[in-house]
Amino acid sequence: MGGAAVGGYLLTALPNWTGAGRVSPQIVRALTLLWLMARLSLPWAKALPVWLLLPLGSGYFGLLTVVLALQLRAARAWSRLWSVAVVAGLALGNAAFLADMRGVQTAPASALAMVL
Repeated sequence: MGGAAVGGYLLTALPNWTGAGRVSPQIVRALTLLWLMARLSLPWAKALPVWLLLPLGSGYFGLLTVVLALQLRAARAWSRLWSVAVVAGLALGNAAFLADMRGVQTAPASALAMVL
């Protein structure tokens, strides 16, 4: 739920930061679908192939990172780029956690703490 809260806050704040309109409903639907797919893939994480699990698990944060970066760049809101770094860090931490869970790599404890 933390990822959804972060995304909701950033997508709500984005129009104020950029002076542009709201994010399109299609993007919000895509983000919602990716978040839901990530949550639904966790019970089957051990059975799913890694090449499918990592995009499913980190796709939400990946798309959110791209949406934020494009909107902030278009508005030249350079002081808000911290949000892109935070969400990209969440994506990498989530991918490290999933890879560790599958035994692909050993993630440091900080990756687990960040995701939790």
